[in-house]
Amino acid sequence: MTAACPGAKRVVAGGYRLDPTLAGDVLIVGNAPAPDGRGWVVRALVRPDRPTPPEPWALSAEAVCASGETVVVVQRSPSGTEPAQTVVATCPPGLRPSGGGYQRQGSEADIVVVVNTATADGQGWVAHGEMRADTPELTVPWELTVAAICAGG
Repeated sequence: MTAACPGAKRVVAGGYRLDPTLAGDVLIVGNAPAPDGRGWVVRALVRPDRPTPPEPWALSAEAVCASGETVVVVQRSPSGTEPAQTVVATCPPGLRPSGGGYQRQGSEADIVVVVNTATADGQGWVAHGEMRADTPELTVPWELTVAAICAGG
């Protein structure tokens, strides 16, 4: 699901709204700026151990858009079965993150993203995903992609 920016505006932040009654049944596996910087993308899946909720889901993507130049920097981890991965997308010199997000691919039901924020030095965006405590081992490879929205500052 994508929320697009109007005209020539660029995304500076974004997020989603999920009907609270679906919170235990639906996994948000992506919450990040669009790679072209012109919107916000949210990906969700039904947990495999839960019944499928009735359609349509009450899930919406939201984009905060502004005029001016921004750059989206994307960094992806290698695909693997590691129990944890941390990925950082660093802004070019002279730019700072105004927002960011993540997408995870593969083994979605077994991975939880527990960090999704600006880096401590304010130069980029970081996400950290790890295996759920009730997952005995990962057999499906997974990867984590981080995107930083970088603007002057």
